[in-house]
Amino acid sequence: MMERTRDLDIQHGKDLVRGVRAWQELEDRRRTGLDIIDFRLAPSDWILRYSPFFYRKDVLRYFQRLAEDIHRDTSDGLYLGAKVDGLVTYLGFLTMEPRSFHPRDHFELGMTRIAGYIPRLIPGPEVDKVRGEISTNFSDRYELPFDRNGWLTFRRRHGISPTQARKEIAASERAIVSKVAKIVGARSLPRVTIRVVNEETDYWLGWVRANSSDTEFRINEADINSERYYDGVPVRMLIHELGGHGIQARSFADNTKEESVNPGRVETTVPGVEQWLLEAWASEISRLYPSVFDGLTDERRQNAEMAVELQYLTDTAYTNAQYELLISGRDRKVVVGELADLLPHEPTARIELILELMTTRLDRMFYLPVYGDGSFFLRQHVESLPEEAKRRFTNEIHRQPMTPDQVKSLVAQLQLSNS
Repeated sequence: MMERTRDLDIQHGKDLVRGVRAWQELEDRRRTGLDIIDFRLAPSDWILRYSPFFYRKDVLRYFQRLAEDIHRDTSDGLYLGAKVDGLVTYLGFLTMEPRSFHPRDHFELGMTRIAGYIPRLIPGPEVDKVRGEISTNFSDRYELPFDRNGWLTFRRRHGISPTQARKEIAASERAIVSKVAKIVGARSLPRVTIRVVNEETDYWLGWVRANSSDTEFRINEADINSERYYDGVPVRMLIHELGGHGIQARSFADNTKEESVNPGRVETTVPGVEQWLLEAWASEISRLYPSVFDGLTDERRQNAEMAVELQYLTDTAYTNAQYELLISGRDRKVVVGELADLLPHEPTARIELILELMTTRLDRMFYLPVYGDGSFFLRQHVESLPEEAKRRFTNEIHRQPMTPDQVKSLVAQLQLSNS
């Protein structure tokens, strides 16, 4: 499955990285608050000596020219081409007059180009099955109904403070990350700095940023997330943020250093075609490799497993809600009410925040739905693979970022070779 990297692909990768970094500098100079680069893993000298960008339209023209130059006849060419097509589409939306951008008119095209796949509804039976399993488990373990009253009682008994969560994360970090690294065959561990922030206007609980040497794990202790800390969440966060994102970033950096991959592929952005796999993998590690929980007490393991399933239910439900609002055109109040019933563990203020971000803020609109869609794909098509095929899949996704189409092609090859 490995393919020789061409000099032309290297040059196009360098042009991509240079353009993205100069664009980020433009946003920083203008203090727009728009963060584009997520993993900054390409060589540090891949920069434009003098930035040609004064406006976003300058950046748009740069990537339009690059999109025309890229030859899409290799794995690198396909990836870089898709990546640049996504940036062109994203910049096109960002440079539109606000009155001209109507999410319902542009959402499907945006998802296809920016996220790399055609949006879809995750089947209702899948969502119902997961919720039913959670409800049964919740009732059996805690003798409580899985509704808002039951969850309120659960929170009083098993809720933890952000400070408690942070202490558990710090105490468990090395053991859990080392366990994941061993399972996936990573050659080195991320060097992690934990930083506490308060981002009240954003949704996330944890976020990892990485460069070629360091990994920053930010924990968002904003009030909007105060009810989201409970037994099992710190382990789930560690596996997702550092076992998933931290180790993948470290692996991409190692591969770049030894020149086994095109460095132009390892500079990741939000949103971007690579995020579908990155977020799905981080969310589903423990489903594909349950042994990541080995060493935990039975109670801690059960708590972490429930936290993983609750997150999967949440991600798929929000993915469907966005589709229903932007494509099906359903009434917002009805959708909010259904989510409140489906997700009793989600504060109603957070439901409103997530839907606002998914329908109005471009950097979240084309990013957040990848969690649910990608996770559903891995559960449907990768979880059931034989162990050797699963191992080959894991090795490949730790080489370099991939588009959704490249991931699906890889999985199809693995399924065929094991049929």
